[in-house]
Amino acid sequence: MEAIKLLEQLAQPNLSRNTKDILGFDLGHGDTSVAFVPATKLERAQLEIAKGKKVIPTAVGKKAGGTVVVGDAAYLSDVLKVEHQFKSSRVTDPNVSEPIRAFVKKVFEELRRNNSTISYDKSTLVVFGCPSAWSAEQRLAYGKLLSQETSGMQFMLVPESRAAFITMKEAGHLSYSELRQPVLIIDLGSSTTDFTFTKDLEPKELPIGDKYPLGASLIEHQLLNVALNASSDRVAIEDWWKKDSSEYHRTVMAFRKAKEDYFSDEELYRNSFVPVTVTYYPGDMPITIAAKLTPSNFEAAIGYPISTLGDQAVSWRARYRADLIAAKQRIQGIIGGPPSFVILTGGAARMDFTEAIAKEVFSSPTVVKRAPEPEHAISAGLAFAGSIRYRTQEFHNEIKGIIDSTKVEDVIQKHMGSFAEAIAKVVADNATERFILPEFLAWRNSGKGKLKDVAERISARMKTWNESEAGRTQILRSLAGWYKKIETNLHEITAPICMKYNLAADVLDIPKAPFDPKQPKTSTNPDEVMFGTARVVLSAVIATISFVTGVILFGAGTAILLPTGPLAPIIAGLFLWIIGEAGKEWIMDQIMDSNVPAWLRKIYPESWLKSNVSDRAAVTEEEILTEVVRSIVGGYPDDDPEKVKKEKQAKQNQAEIVKKVTAGIESALRERAEEVSILIT
Repeated sequence: MEAIKLLEQLAQPNLSRNTKDILGFDLGHGDTSVAFVPATKLERAQLEIAKGKKVIPTAVGKKAGGTVVVGDAAYLSDVLKVEHQFKSSRVTDPNVSEPIRAFVKKVFEELRRNNSTISYDKSTLVVFGCPSAWSAEQRLAYGKLLSQETSGMQFMLVPESRAAFITMKEAGHLSYSELRQPVLIIDLGSSTTDFTFTKDLEPKELPIGDKYPLGASLIEHQLLNVALNASSDRVAIEDWWKKDSSEYHRTVMAFRKAKEDYFSDEELYRNSFVPVTVTYYPGDMPITIAAKLTPSNFEAAIGYPISTLGDQAVSWRARYRADLIAAKQRIQGIIGGPPSFVILTGGAARMDFTEAIAKEVFSSPTVVKRAPEPEHAISAGLAFAGSIRYRTQEFHNEIKGIIDSTKVEDVIQKHMGSFAEAIAKVVADNATERFILPEFLAWRNSGKGKLKDVAERISARMKTWNESEAGRTQILRSLAGWYKKIETNLHEITAPICMKYNLAADVLDIPKAPFDPKQPKTSTNPDEVMFGTARVVLSAVIATISFVTGVILFGAGTAILLPTGPLAPIIAGLFLWIIGEAGKEWIMDQIMDSNVPAWLRKIYPESWLKSNVSDRAAVTEEEILTEVVRSIVGGYPDDDPEKVKKEKQAKQNQAEIVKKVTAGIESALRERAEEVSILIT
């Protein structure tokens, strides 16, 4: 687990805000390619490592005077020692680590010489790739080794197959909708074949090939064996190789070039052959290994059983097919079907038979495609990954800046008046018909004659409704207009950031209003009302409504709609108006505790009582609305003896509401930013 955590840090380093140049360094087992993009935009260029060479063999040599050379120059006759195809998961082995160090160091010297506009300092980020099939410990050791050779520059490590996926995305060879579908990326390298599966832009390395690594370099070794088996000088040649391993590497390279020539244009050699001749000078008499490699020789090379590819020897072709089938089965287990697309990348993807086998295993409707410029697909993707990492980090920094400021809170605070009015309107609207009149009619016919009993039952009825599903739904619906104002103001803050990073202006918009008044919904289930990050905002709004209902309207003490709070004088005023006592001086306790006898209550016919209560509805409901609004935003009259106390409580209520809504929107903004950062290009 520790290795995985450290790998994540290498894959997502905290980059300098002064980062200017990004280098994608594809150190392959067979070839090496380096791409460049500016930190702030995806304008890729392939760099010349050697004069006129944008791809060089992964080979390093040393001349008599100690001069180190790389690429084709390592195979020249004046090079005393050459090593190639040294990339391996055995990173701690000096036979692997030392040539890697020497090669990378020399490549950077060549890059500085041939590409002088790049700084190669702390403003430069170097992104290396690593095989996905390697274990976390192997990849970590590889990353540590390479980071030592980029001293003075920033370092990043990315799975090579993931880099290929980014190249397909940035080059536009798959549309955005296609990229969101299940995609399998097969990176056919010289030492390994890696498999990465993506769905909804989330990559996952498939552990295929880790036990029996399948690299294209095995093919040239088989071709070399064909020539050795046909040579009468085999013993002498192999003895010479033992004395001078560089000669062996030169020989392998000659057969590798023959492989590349043949598979780059098989039609050309259909009725011909690819000649290979290597001459050695161990003494007075030269020794030569020569071959005329025919199509049947190449077919045999990929069909010959190899002991390292299975518990029992299997051919390159058979191992490749078996790995494809294993990948297909794993994906079947993940999504219940085949991938929509299979992308072949890496230098070995240029061999037509690899595409043909992939199309056999992944038949229609799966689409099999070869990545453009497969020899550069990894280095380009690595550079793209670095640039995307830099701009994503800066994007998140800007979003964090918004959240760390008071901008969101200020927007919520600005619209607290409309929030209070929306809730107050729902509570007060038709309150006479729904809550007050039924209880006055019941009071007329009941055995209890105290007005406080009426007020208590009205309060209980209102509380039950406000806490019900229907009540909460109605309040949510009423907040649609307020929510739209919040959304509009936040859009004005986030849109410029989106456009700065080439994103659609609305991708950071918080979810739309939870309810469309024209299409009312009855459920407040987040899964039904909203989707994605909207649940965060909806939960915050519902929590805020619960706070308003449970504390401000019906909390302990003198809450607005309790008979011990402002509801009492409102009900008392209605009662006095009904009996014609409005405007007279009454003590509140005297009114609420008066026990009006049943016979006196029944003097008033139900129709008369109903008519009089209804006539007063507008005034009563306006009084309720006013009290609810004041309890949130203040504004109590100067003649209120408890104005100071009430204003203080309203300020506290408002602060709590702002806090709850702000927290929900900021959480949604964080999640939204995380989701859309994959779109940064």
